[in-house]
Amino acid sequence: MMNKKPHLQIAFVLLIISYPTWAWAQSTTESRASQAFDEAVRLHGEGSRTSLQQAVTKYEEAIKLWEVAGKELEQARALNNVAAIYFQNEELDKAITTFLRVLKIFEGTNGGDHIEVGKTLNNLATVYSARGDLQNADSMYDRALPIFEKQLGPTDKTYLKSLNDLGHYYRQQRRFERAIRMFEKQLANEEKHLAPDNPDLAITLTDIAICHLELGSVEKAEPYYRRALALREKAFGPDSIEAAASLNNFGAFYSAKGDLVRAEEYDKRALAIFVEKLGPEDGMVGHTLGDIGMIYSKQRKFSAAEDTFKRALRILEKSHGTNSSILEPTLQNYAQMLRDAGRPGQAEKIQKRIRGLTRTELITQP
Repeated sequence: MMNKKPHLQIAFVLLIISYPTWAWAQSTTESRASQAFDEAVRLHGEGSRTSLQQAVTKYEEAIKLWEVAGKELEQARALNNVAAIYFQNEELDKAITTFLRVLKIFEGTNGGDHIEVGKTLNNLATVYSARGDLQNADSMYDRALPIFEKQLGPTDKTYLKSLNDLGHYYRQQRRFERAIRMFEKQLANEEKHLAPDNPDLAITLTDIAICHLELGSVEKAEPYYRRALALREKAFGPDSIEAAASLNNFGAFYSAKGDLVRAEEYDKRALAIFVEKLGPEDGMVGHTLGDIGMIYSKQRKFSAAEDTFKRALRILEKSHGTNSSILEPTLQNYAQMLRDAGRPGQAEKIQKRIRGLTRTELITQP
């Protein structure tokens, strides 16, 4: 199913802050601070371990000079970048301590609902999450979101994408209730400025449905899937790639419901469209074949299941390489089929291959 394609780990990028220094250079001290800051940003941008260490030294020089000049906001911006380097170097405790200093300055200078406060809360959430402190990460995100909504507006694209990214972040952690809250808030805000038949709504509807399905709330998932399919068929046509994606999701729905006949029907409809529109070797063909293989396995049609899994893997390997983590869902289902078929030795070979897959966890900007 399309929902099996792995999502990137969701968080917020720790951005290097660079500001024009001509506006600050009102005294010799400020001018020296600005020069040190500019040099720090240049070194920071080089990105090597040595240049990052040198950047921290230059940032600290700028911070001390701005402290003498009484420029708190400039200190905060330099501290932000120092914290970002600590994060990059996996010195998470130092990053948290430094971001807390930044937060205190921004709150004291700009007020608690300023956009810079929201950005710093997001940065803190990122670091807490990386440290595995989900309670503090959640607290930071929960404080940041209302600030972004107030300052950017509930229908701002950046704010909506932040909600979507957080939804996927929580879904990746299998914290589906929080994920649903993010996606439902996103949907409510999208509906304020999009036409009711806008197909873009189908993406968020599908995200909500997937979370309900993962929770085992099959009946709650159905109306979201149905609305998404109707939107895509109306906008793009019943034989479109977009409609096929929703058909494929319905395959997952009926499979979870135990209706394997209808699951197979929907997945094969999706497969035919993907083959026609994208070609027989496209990755989506591979993913859909993997879904059909799982259906055959549940039906105990082990020979057909194995043939289908092998065909799916051949396509996915061609699209993504033999060591990509994108292969994992299909390999896991193949291994389970082998166990169900009484072939544990061969299943263990597949599991060994899974353990050797390359996994990359990226951070994406909201």
